Amino acid sequence: MKILFLDLPRNYPPKEQGGSECTQIEGRGLPTFFSKKGHEVYSIFQKNNRNYLDEIIDGEYVNTSLEKIYSNNFNIVVGKNSAFDKYKSNAISNCLLYTSDAADDSLRVD
Repeated sequence: MKILFLDLPRNYPPKEQGGSECTQIEGRGLPTFFSKKGHEVYSIFQKNNRNYLDEIIDGEYVNTSLEKIYSNNFNIVVGKNSAFDKYKSNAISNCLLYTSDAADDSLRVD
């Protein structure tokens, strides 16, 4: 399965700037979990000077390119509602969309 995580930070602020590991499960825990289960996992986070384009391989974050990420046909895309608007034309096609906003608000699709 191919999974993309959109605009969910892995560290805030970045560890290089004295930050700590991200505590959002969507930002670090879930990508790591799914990659260790053998799924193809990617993450995009672009905000101000914090720009991460990662392929997560067996729990390790490896820098990659937007071209490589966009060349995939993802089965699942996870992100905040605003991320879907930001990336929809490039990264999202026929897939299951999951928004953390919906989970926070207990919104459901029937």
